[in-house]
Amino acid sequence: MHPEVRTEAQPQATVGDTITDVAIVDGSVPAGSELTFEVFKSPVAGDLKHDQNGELTDTAWTQAEVDALNGEAVCTMENLAGRTEPIAVTAGPHSGERYTSPGVQVDRAGTYWWIESLLHRDPESGAETLIISGT
Repeated sequence: MHPEVRTEAQPQATVGDTITDVAIVDGSVPAGSELTFEVFKSPVAGDLKHDQNGELTDTAWTQAEVDALNGEAVCTMENLAGRTEPIAVTAGPHSGERYTSPGVQVDRAGTYWWIESLLHRDPESGAETLIISGT
């Protein structure tokens, strides 16, 4: 059975401030594991979309696309607002250990969602395996 990771996102921030997330880890974590954090902005009509490489495009979210979301959280490359460098996770059993993400700055007011991913990096090959990722 794999470990579980849940979020405790920062409830409020001011535009221009650094925002962070807290990943709460339960279960046994293998040596060589890291957490990465991605933050996604709730789309608003007129926001530019990102491509599959995370680069801004010239294509904007339309009101019809935003309306079709029905207020549901959407975390896709198109609305990615930031990604952190990985942070090491202590190997072994965890019971609610907390790991704070590196800071990310956002330049627009809105609602933002975080997704944490627990990855394992093989020390010999450097190959990366996703253990678990949030939704």
